[in-house]
This record gives sequence, structure tokens and C-alpha cells, in this order.
Amino acid sequence: MAWIQITDTNWEYDDDVFSKLSTVRQDFLNKQNITISNGIKTLSDGTEIYMRVRQVGDAEPDYLESEVNKTYLDNL
Repeated sequence: MAWIQITDTNWEYDDDVFSKLSTVRQDFLNKQNITISNGIKTLSDGTEIYMRVRQVGDAEPDYLESEVNKTYLDNL
């Protein structure tokens, strides 16, 4: 697992969040019309979402899912 800084922001994302989710949550996400790779969820319409984010320098968060829309940031 590594925290990867999101370009041109003060945010970073966890590139291995999926493996940390409960098997129930993993099963649920696997049944959706999405793909998940390296901490980024891709929806059926092509929208990409960082699955777990924190501000750079913050402590390890207690939560496993907090999302930022990657596609939106990429198009700013």
C-alpha cells in the first residue's frame, strides 16, 4: 500500500484500498458494473473515482472509503 499524491492538489489516495475492505463490501463492489484498479474505481460511464483519500500529511484515517472524482479533477 502506498499513498499517492493526486497531481496539483493537497490530496493523496490509497492505491490498495480494495484489499482492505471487508469481503462483504468487496463482493458487493464486484457485482456492480464497475472496475477497480490501484485504488481507482471506474464506473460504467467511464467516470473514475479515487476510492480512499486524505489530505497530504494527515494521519492514517479510520475510514476505508472517502471518494474524490478523478475525472472531474483531470478536466479542470
